[in-house]
Amino acid sequence: MSAEHPDRPNFTVEDISDPALDAQTLRELAATRPDLWSAILSHPNTYPELAAYIRQQMHDQAAPQPTQQPQTPPGGEAHSVNPHYGGSPMYQSQPPLDPGTEKTWGVIMPLAAFFFWFLSPLVIWLIFKDRSPLLDAQGRRALNWTISFFIYYFLAGMLTFVFIGFFFLGVLVILDCIFAIIGAVKAGNGQTWKYPMSIPFFAVNSR
Repeated sequence: MSAEHPDRPNFTVEDISDPALDAQTLRELAATRPDLWSAILSHPNTYPELAAYIRQQMHDQAAPQPTQQPQTPPGGEAHSVNPHYGGSPMYQSQPPLDPGTEKTWGVIMPLAAFFFWFLSPLVIWLIFKDRSPLLDAQGRRALNWTISFFIYYFLAGMLTFVFIGFFFLGVLVILDCIFAIIGAVKAGNGQTWKYPMSIPFFAVNSR
């Protein structure tokens, strides 16, 4: 954010009209300043995922909220509804990832999978799958390959008693390294990549 702009709590609609505002600043403002949502939607640097998040939040706020009545358990007194649930910001959906953060985690996912196998794509996918269609699709494809790799590695290990298994083990490790590099390059370009030889355990939507 440029130096001439005020702090985020002091932003006005006029400040949002500055076309130099970057996507990261707009994302942070959308998460903390609901009064600026309409102005952020019209900004040229508002990316589609952020616009979808804002529209969903505006729809949720406009929808009437059902009144929760306290329940009286048998033999006891009525319990009031916990006011922290359903209204606190910590329970609201998180904004979508900005393109830069999305690409960064997209590159990390396949490279870390080469060293930690299925653990790194699983953790990254679970954290960001609802905030990024790219990471959702990429995580599913990375998990498909890492699980398939385990299966192939196990089968190759069973063949080591006839020595040809050692050859297959070496080929699998080399392929895993190549696939990790290709997946990282594709993610850096904002694309997902279907790993060859992967078994489709997780369905992937077209992107």
